[in-house]
Amino acid sequence: MTGNSIPFSKISNFTLIFLESTGWYKVNYSYAESLSWGKGKKCEFLDGDCIDRSSKTQKFEEFCSKPREVCAQDRKFKGRCGMERGITINPLWDSLEVSVRSTDPLSDNCPHSSYTINSLCSNQLLSSLVIDEVFTDDSLCFEGELNILSSPFSYPNYAFCLNFKVILF
Repeated sequence: MTGNSIPFSKISNFTLIFLESTGWYKVNYSYAESLSWGKGKKCEFLDGDCIDRSSKTQKFEEFCSKPREVCAQDRKFKGRCGMERGITINPLWDSLEVSVRSTDPLSDNCPHSSYTINSLCSNQLLSSLVIDEVFTDDSLCFEGELNILSSPFSYPNYAFCLNFKVILF
């Protein structure tokens, strides 16, 4: 399990081992899910700051430092960088700027993207006002700027759900 306040928690091998070690549970390890959050980032990811205090930018891709649309690590969701302004926080956690904090109370003031079922790129019940954005089983989230030649509109620093297929030749 992961400590978060979003509805998409994962159950890891560690969680299953812990439950089994209590003697109260017999677990099925085939239900363990892979955790890619912080994978291969070493001790700095756990013990260091998530935001560089001088540049005010994130040190790791798992975090964000500006209130904007972002994609989940697995590209299945689009969401927003979880930050809110006008809040007094402990100065030890103030790696962002004065009166800004993460919206996740379990994150040690490390803002990361927040997702809901309404941001799932494969949710075919969703529709978009953005030209070419689609929600299908083959859609993944991409960040960037979308300039449409036949339209006067531009979408800078945005997250989009776009149809994506890998075709091998």
